[in-house]
Amino acid sequence: LERGSVNDQQAVATVGVAAAQVVAAGSGRVAVRYAAPSTNTAQIAIGGTDVTLAGAPVVLNPGDSFLEDLAPNAEQYAVAAAAAQSLKISILS
Repeated sequence: LERGSVNDQQAVATVGVAAAQVVAAGSGRVAVRYAAPSTNTAQIAIGGTDVTLAGAPVVLNPGDSFLEDLAPNAEQYAVAAAAAQSLKISILS
């Protein structure tokens, strides 16, 4: 196994109550790390274009993190249960 390292693609997205793209489709990624800061006040759901809190494959509570390593090159969308939630994103390649 090759060891991945975090490249320069790190960002903080502001997630609202409408689904929006947070990661564009890419190639050569090992994983994408998502982290919801503990200062958030609501859940964030991560998934495809039609992601909802009820049907999302991944739901982060404040303080949670998730490592997407099954489909790291896919575009990803996020939606929150309340406006103005932060989502830290790190691309590992």
